[in-house]
Amino acid sequence: ASDNDYKLVILLAGTTRILLEQTVGRLKNDLDDRNEYLIISEASMKDSSKLSSVINNKKRNRIIILPILKHHTHIQKLIDLFSDSSSLKMSFKKRGVLIIDDEADQASLNGFARKNYKASKNKDSKNNVEGDQDDFSTTYNRITQLRSSFINHSYIQYTATPQANLLLSHRDLLKPTWCEVLDAGNKYTGGRRFFNDEKDLIEEIDKENFKNQSDPEMPSTLREAFRLFLIESAIIGYEYEGKERKRKKLELT
Repeated sequence: ASDNDYKLVILLAGTTRILLEQTVGRLKNDLDDRNEYLIISEASMKDSSKLSSVINNKKRNRIIILPILKHHTHIQKLIDLFSDSSSLKMSFKKRGVLIIDDEADQASLNGFARKNYKASKNKDSKNNVEGDQDDFSTTYNRITQLRSSFINHSYIQYTATPQANLLLSHRDLLKPTWCEVLDAGNKYTGGRRFFNDEKDLIEEIDKENFKNQSDPEMPSTLREAFRLFLIESAIIGYEYEGKERKRKKLELT
C-alpha cells in the first residue's frame, strides 16, 4: 500500500472480536514505526479531527490503517465518518484508499443471492427487470456502500476458501475481476496437512473400545480425548484472558 501511494487502508478483520484483536496485535507488532503508520481500531466520528490532521500533515506522511469488525453496524460507523466529515470527504477525493476484506467468503457475500435467483426464474421474462427486486443482506449492503464512499479505491479479498467468491454472478458487486494464488506460510496447516496418505495425525480406536449401548460408561479413549479438549481449551482461554488483562492495564496506565 505504501509503495503504491495509498494513504488509507481499511481492514475488515473478521467477524469475531478475537480475530479483530489478533489482527490489530499483529499490525502493531509488524508496523511499529509510528512515523510511518497510524493504526486506529474501530474508528468512528470521534476520530474525525485526528484523521484529518494526519492525512493533511505534509511534513509527516503517514499511512492510516483502520481495522474494524466485519459487521454492518461497525462498517456503518466508517461510512458515517467519511460521509459526514466534509474535511475527510475532500481529503480522499483524489487520494487512494485500499479496502482489504479478510476471510472474504464469510459474512461479506449476499445472503439473499439464491433467493434472488429463484425469484428471477419465477418471473415472467417479459415483465422481469433485471435486478429490480433484488434483496441484499445487511453486511453485504454496507460493504458496497463503503466502497461507494471513495472515488479512488481498490477492494482486495483474502480467503483460503474462494469457491463462493469465484462462482459469484457477473452482476454481483463483489465479483472478483482477477485472482492470485498465494503460497502458504511455513507454519500454515490446511487441507494438504490433514487430508493426505500420512497417518501421523490419526489415532485408531480398537473396536472393543466402542461404546456399548447397554453400558452407560464412557469409553476410556473418548474420556481421554474429552479431557485433552477441556485442558487445551482452558489453556487457550487463560492465555487470551491474560492478554486482555494486560491490554486493559496498559490502557488504564
